[in-house]
Formats: sequence, C-alpha cells, structure tokens
Amino acid sequence: MLGAMLGGHPEAICPPEAQFIIDCMPASNLSAAVDANAVLDDIQRHWRFRAWPFSLERRPSAAEMATMSYRNVIEWVVAQYAIAHERPAPKVWIDQSILVRHIRKLLQLFPDARFIHLVRDGRAVAASIIPLR
Repeated sequence: MLGAMLGGHPEAICPPEAQFIIDCMPASNLSAAVDANAVLDDIQRHWRFRAWPFSLERRPSAAEMATMSYRNVIEWVVAQYAIAHERPAPKVWIDQSILVRHIRKLLQLFPDARFIHLVRDGRAVAASIIPLR
C-alpha cells in the first residue's frame, strides 16, 4: 500500500517488484561497461520481470549500449517502464521488493538510494499470499 501511495506522486514511478536487479547483477566492478544486450536478455527471461505488464522489445541504440554500466541498464529499463505507463522522466523510483539482505549491494549500485523497511504482521502477510497462485 505504501508503494502505491508513493508511486501515485506525479514525479514517481512504482513498477512491480524487481528482484532481477540482484539476480542479474555482475559479480564485480559495477561501474564498468556491460554487455547491455545480454543483460537485457537476462532481465527479460527473469521470472519476476515476466510479471511486469511491459516488454523490452525496444532496445537502446548500439552506441548507447556500448557504454552502459549495469546501473545504466537498470535505469533504462525503469525509464522505459515509466514511458510505457505515461510517467516520463520520474524523479523517484519506488521498488517494493524484499531485498533487505542485499542493501549493501544496492547501495554500491545506487549510492543515493533510500530505504524504508516495513515489518508486517504475519497474519496480514499470510492473508495477502493465500489468494495467489
């Protein structure tokens, strides 16, 4: 609910959970250029990305991809999601993923990130999971 409320701000975007950020992250040197096309392919195949109501048919130009770091690729994906959902150029991106154990890695990738850690009543968690497949 908090993600939906924050994502409702006109300068924010709240895409679905993005566990692929951690799962597709390079093991080292996060600021180095990556094979952006390969990273985008990995993201597109990721189980969590397939739940996004969005596709990665459009890709950056070859010149853009040649210099993209992993962070640039992730930011590009979120920007494309925002454009597809008529929220171009959001200033804030809200991710509702449960990535607490990866905060250090995320801060390496996004040093300006801010985190809100909510603790829910276990009964509320169970009630929200029961109707899911």
